[in-house]
Amino acid sequence: MPETPSTVTPASSRLLPTLLLLLTVFGPISMDLYLPALPALTAELGAVTSVAQLTVTACLIGLAAGQLIAGPLSDRYGRRGVLLVGIIAYIVTSALCAFSPTVELLILARLVQGLAGGVGIVIAQAAGRDVYTGSALIRFYGRLTVVGGLAAIVGPLLGGILNTVTDWRGLFVFLAAIGAGILIISLLVFRETLPWSSAHRAVSARRCGTSAPC
Repeated sequence: MPETPSTVTPASSRLLPTLLLLLTVFGPISMDLYLPALPALTAELGAVTSVAQLTVTACLIGLAAGQLIAGPLSDRYGRRGVLLVGIIAYIVTSALCAFSPTVELLILARLVQGLAGGVGIVIAQAAGRDVYTGSALIRFYGRLTVVGGLAAIVGPLLGGILNTVTDWRGLFVFLAAIGAGILIISLLVFRETLPWSSAHRAVSARRCGTSAPC
């Protein structure tokens, strides 16, 4: 059961849209950031190119599956708790990617990293729907779409720049650091946006098999 929404301070309300945009971006960036370092990763782990490329595929699958899993969970248990679990999982798996000794472990870690990144995407969309209505909601979703598209462009460019000063393992450390920063911001800014009554109605409807609570 989600907690009752807290009173949002003016400072928090101003920072919330920025946080939601960050949550939309950091999952897709995870998929593309290390692409410039993929040849070096392949050589260091002694993997064939086709197997090393599975690290990208695994993250993509995780991003899609994470949204399918996190959406219903956040409807039932609330946005904030699911989001914090997802960010913590993202930090841990990013660190695991950085220290993976084999390509097989890296593929598995990338899958879980994608799952955790998908949580941020779906929570950003759901929280936006909780706090915005009408034209404000349309504008918010428009910004999410634009920023999400830019992430696919910015990721490899940023990865190329960082690859001049660090190796592929350092890129994953960088992602873990970004996750830690987002976790701190989320703890300070993100309050529960899902009203308890909405969650209660959704759970009751699922139990009764109807569109209204029993």
